[in-house]
Amino acid sequence: MLHTSLSGDEDEGSGDVERQFSAEVAERHTSLKSQGVTKMTQIAKQADIRYRVELKNKPFVVYKVMSAFGVDMYNVTLVNGKVNNCTCPARKPCYHWRDVQAREDERKAQEQASREIMPLNGNKAFSLMR
Repeated sequence: MLHTSLSGDEDEGSGDVERQFSAEVAERHTSLKSQGVTKMTQIAKQADIRYRVELKNKPFVVYKVMSAFGVDMYNVTLVNGKVNNCTCPARKPCYHWRDVQAREDERKAQEQASREIMPLNGNKAFSLMR
């Protein structure tokens, strides 16, 4: 996705990662130069994760991810918590891998935090019943 800045101001704090193109690249694009664009930036894509399918009694998890143009659905497969495959035609590792792995790591951290077991006796000293 190409993002062009028509003014000199950049949108600060949007959370998107931007990479600056050189002035030479902006100079070569005559159609953009005629419109007054002197600086171009590129915004990193984010995967549109739709849902997660966990196979019972198997170490496999499949995430369904929508394509960038909203036409196709891709499957991103995890084995034992690590991304293993993506069905998109892009070069691997793709941005789907990165975003699904981040989502799965976050989910596992939340799951671990919720599993902290409270003692049944309310933090009192243990005593044998007689």
